[in-house]
Amino acid sequence: MSVKSEFGQGATFIIELPIVESPPAEITTSNQIKAQPLLEKSGRILVVDDEPGVRALLEKVLILIGYKVDTITDAKIAMDKLDAGAKYDAILLDIRMPGMNGIDYTPIF
Repeated sequence: MSVKSEFGQGATFIIELPIVESPPAEITTSNQIKAQPLLEKSGRILVVDDEPGVRALLEKVLILIGYKVDTITDAKIAMDKLDAGAKYDAILLDIRMPGMNGIDYTPIF
């Protein structure tokens, strides 16, 4: 993951996901993740997206590369979780969601 930022111009975030020719046997087709990390990384990532397929894909890939991942379907729920004290190293947030969208939510740290 990388970021390019220019004052007054905004920021561009680049997320590179590894291509896997065939899914490892440890990954099931259900929502249960049984994969073991391929790389030794650490950190917690929160994925906030209303699309189940996007959430599942990001969760599986991030777990495969070694991160601990929580997924949430709604920005308001994510805000409540952070207000309750949850800590994350990164938050991947969909900007087009029903209700509170990602732009309305964007936390200021």
